[in-house]
Amino acid sequence: MQEKAQVFRMKQFCIAQQHAAMKVGTDGVLLGAWAEGEGVRSILDIGTGSGLIALMLAQRFPVAEVHAIELDVHAAEQALYNAAASPFSSRIQVFQASFQEWISAVVHTYDLVVCNPPFFSGGWEVPDAKRRMARDATFLPVEVLFSGAEKLLSAGGAFALILPVEVHQVYARHAIHNGWYLCRQTNVYSRAGKPVNRILSAWYRQPQTIRTDEIILEGPDGTRHSSYQRLTEAFYL
Repeated sequence: MQEKAQVFRMKQFCIAQQHAAMKVGTDGVLLGAWAEGEGVRSILDIGTGSGLIALMLAQRFPVAEVHAIELDVHAAEQALYNAAASPFSSRIQVFQASFQEWISAVVHTYDLVVCNPPFFSGGWEVPDAKRRMARDATFLPVEVLFSGAEKLLSAGGAFALILPVEVHQVYARHAIHNGWYLCRQTNVYSRAGKPVNRILSAWYRQPQTIRTDEIILEGPDGTRHSSYQRLTEAFYL
């Protein structure tokens, strides 16, 4: 398997990722380009890894202050470096902390909270401890994620996630049972005619009109599909 590049270049910033367990991938790019909210001035990126999503959101919301938290110390250092080297350095702060520590210590709220969460359950057997931490749901259970987001969201704030289809169904059941309202859902297909691969979802604490649409990642010629191209055109070279 070909190794991912140590530096991933976007139009306005670069992501050094030598020390991040999870490299720049489609899930992170999708969430960073898709998540939205009304009058967003404060953003929290949970489990920022290399800082990709935090940087994308700082680019998209030019007046917003962005907080990015990361459990792994080496990944947090990488995200701090990437943020400092970006044009948005004055508006991004990176903190080495677990989400559990963050919700117990922070008193202010956010207009937009985003997470590309760990979703493997039952203990993920992988030799790399950092990758296991980044993707094993035991480090960030669904109930902790939603209860923490409820505490940290401002009135009218949005909580945005990206998940595999079967995991989304579990998270959605939990969210609805605990009084959350789905306001936006985008089904992601690898190619036209294939099953849904990922689901982007945005949740609020108040009832909303639900908007649904879809994105196809790859066209028949192997290049980016027009729907994916439109979403990410501000980022990819």
